[in-house]
Amino acid sequence: MQSSCAGRNDRFIFIKKATRREVLKKNEFRPFEESKHLEFLSFKNDCSLFCFGSHGKKRPHNLTIGRHFDHQLLDMLELGVSKYETMREARIAVGSKPMMHFQGELFSTHPTMQRVQNLLIDFFNGQKINKVHLGGLDHLISVTLKPKDVTKEISVSDDGNTILNAEILFRHYNVAFKKSGEKIPRVELEDAGPTINFDVRRCLLASPQMFRHACKLPKGQVQKKEKNMSKDMFGEKGTIHVGHQSKELATMGTRNFKAHRGKKEKRSAPPATVTSDEVGPAVQSGVKRSKTAM
Repeated sequence: MQSSCAGRNDRFIFIKKATRREVLKKNEFRPFEESKHLEFLSFKNDCSLFCFGSHGKKRPHNLTIGRHFDHQLLDMLELGVSKYETMREARIAVGSKPMMHFQGELFSTHPTMQRVQNLLIDFFNGQKINKVHLGGLDHLISVTLKPKDVTKEISVSDDGNTILNAEILFRHYNVAFKKSGEKIPRVELEDAGPTINFDVRRCLLASPQMFRHACKLPKGQVQKKEKNMSKDMFGEKGTIHVGHQSKELATMGTRNFKAHRGKKEKRSAPPATVTSDEVGPAVQSGVKRSKTAM
């Protein structure tokens, strides 16, 4: 759930309309300097994620996104709105999950931007589910990271709290399923808004040890991998490994049944040799006399 303070973020938070909680009271404090008030609001409203909107002379049109762990501040990102177009027509069903698309090489190579990507996914993703119906994929969020000045590269300050020359393009689209004449529909994206260009200003990230501790799952939710077990369409099946058993079988006293014995082949007698004296006269048999007969 999100706790959002008043500012130019009403339509931005509308994407999270089903799981948000608005705090409209004006709070005059700075999140990067005083985090206790945010932790108090997180504990009071039972919200681990927050979006704080503010406006000042030094940082106009400011938007701060962050998250808590155990009601203590974990990560925080400060963005400045440089371009804003309001939401036009968004068809967001209650409980639907957005598809997220990230563009930019630094999202997969730079450690700081990887944490920023993880924060944005955690902010918009919602609850984890195993299966998604095709009709529930009704909107898409596209996040593009690019340098403000093309001649310079995106960099991080020495203290790691400021991202220099970085701009994030936030786009929101409706997903329309059109008839294609086949079983699989044709997918089209329709611009729904809001369309926002963010200037990345400051970030406050937790230490690697704290972040690893926050991502650790409880013992009851961790499924141990069972060895020699697999699943197929008929259910679970296991594999049993049996060692060499020649010695054990030799010492076992098993009964030798007659039916288990192999049949012995009968040996045929050698052919007999008959001499001419034993045949007799050839006239009686009507066959010419030969020396040997088989």
